[in-house]
Amino acid sequence: MPEDGEITVIVHQVFNKITQLSKKIGMTPMGYLQVFSRCFTLGTPTKPYSSITVNNSRYTAALEPTDPSFIPNESDLMRASKKPWAYLVNKRLLSGHIYIARRGKCLAIAAGYHLTTFHLGLEAKVTLMSREDYDRLIMNDCPGSNQNKSKAAKMRSFRMHPDFIEPGSSSKANRTINIFAAIVSESFAVVFSDFARLMRMHVTSLDRHWTQADLEVGSPEWPLIWDAFPDGPDWVLERDSALASLERWRSDMLMGETGHSKAIVDVIAENGNRTFAGFGRHLANDFLHYAAFFPGAPCSWICSNDERFNRFRSSILNYTQIWRSPDFLRRCGMLTNSINPFAFNTSSDRNYTTGFIWVFRKSIVEMPQDLYNLYLQEGLFDPLHTIGQPYQYSGPICKQQFKRIDVNYHSHLDAFTVITAKVPEGWKDGPIQPFTDLREAGYSTTIGPAQFYEAKQNMIDPDHAMKVCIRPGRPRKLPSDGPGKKRKTPTIHSLSSSKPPVPKKRKVTIEDKGKENIISVPMSDHTPPLSPPQRLTRSQKHRTQMI
Repeated sequence: MPEDGEITVIVHQVFNKITQLSKKIGMTPMGYLQVFSRCFTLGTPTKPYSSITVNNSRYTAALEPTDPSFIPNESDLMRASKKPWAYLVNKRLLSGHIYIARRGKCLAIAAGYHLTTFHLGLEAKVTLMSREDYDRLIMNDCPGSNQNKSKAAKMRSFRMHPDFIEPGSSSKANRTINIFAAIVSESFAVVFSDFARLMRMHVTSLDRHWTQADLEVGSPEWPLIWDAFPDGPDWVLERDSALASLERWRSDMLMGETGHSKAIVDVIAENGNRTFAGFGRHLANDFLHYAAFFPGAPCSWICSNDERFNRFRSSILNYTQIWRSPDFLRRCGMLTNSINPFAFNTSSDRNYTTGFIWVFRKSIVEMPQDLYNLYLQEGLFDPLHTIGQPYQYSGPICKQQFKRIDVNYHSHLDAFTVITAKVPEGWKDGPIQPFTDLREAGYSTTIGPAQFYEAKQNMIDPDHAMKVCIRPGRPRKLPSDGPGKKRKTPTIHSLSSSKPPVPKKRKVTIEDKGKENIISVPMSDHTPPLSPPQRLTRSQKHRTQMI
């Protein structure tokens, strides 16, 4: 599911839109909640699943009188019939100021009397678009893709307007989108969709309009907002509470409570103890690489030594700052410069994959000098050494800025690491198996702010684009709705160069010489790294040379 980084980008983009409009009109923009129950999942008799729950104990329907000119959709009414959330679809809800908040992996957005908290499931998408685009998007619905025709008629989808399909992208026909809800204003809309229909919503309705103060940390409403989808204290917004939760977790592990013998990577990723808010499988793997811990280490082993636990504690404080840093938002939080709200964000995806994913589903990692030397000195690259035993390293240390090391996939752990030292008896380990690098995933979604189904389908397919996009004459510039260089119609040269390279067989360990185009990110307790290693762009190289 979307983790800390993806949520940060969503909040950043929506907040920027609200801020821009606030400056323009002199007040926070107004909007209303629109719910599309026709797209909700049905579940099964043996596996009930609800897309929405509500808390309307402080709300009365008389607060929002029925508008005679509003005609609700029949499919929405049918799905909402006799449901506690029917009041959200049988009339147009009144507008109110739009406010947004986040906690860990969860997101909340308020408008008027209603605040909706979202659990984004595996890969629900949040899309900003103009009001004109929104009206076109919800123009035509159709039966969903379920093989059972009766269920498909109830779990409906919306047909993607041709303007939202990039020429030369996936050749898949009949593209649709499952819209669960939207915040709609006069000039823009925030659309929540999920092709897998796993997203869940909880609507809290009050007898007054929600305010910005309600969405602040520590407000009386703050615990209520997140009660439906608890993720624990946010590591940046609620640092002291998160640290207190971590200390309680350590105490429980040392006392032998449930989970003390589980692999640390599973405990962080699953977050059943509500201590590791914002983490999922990606961040759990990459954080343990960053902190130099084997992902199969039992929780009790991490907690049993003060020096070891203090490193774990300080590392998590530093690591979680990366996803709220200005550098991360600058490199991955930008909107596309396309007028198509569903255009694939190539720049964000490239920057995230190369700079903010380290070992998770990647075949090779570039390790900064300080981190590489820490692994050396602790014997984590020595296959004869057992983790946790005393170790004296007498060899040379790395003096290069970076070392490139192959990543191993431990299948029983479902974890990725560069550690090759032996694990103590009783630790969860398992065989090392080959895996496909996420950069070779094609149109399958992976991870990152750009990696959502509707956008990934708009990624250019060079072979298909060769057939449908190439025209004689000078390539024209495409319409643009954002900063950056104007896009051009694809050419044979640009399409040929964008084809992914043929995968090559890789050695077990690859050590490259120091590169002049890499920025070193020192790792120290005094200067926490707020950004992972990054390559210089050509323009950055030019500025460096001028300086």
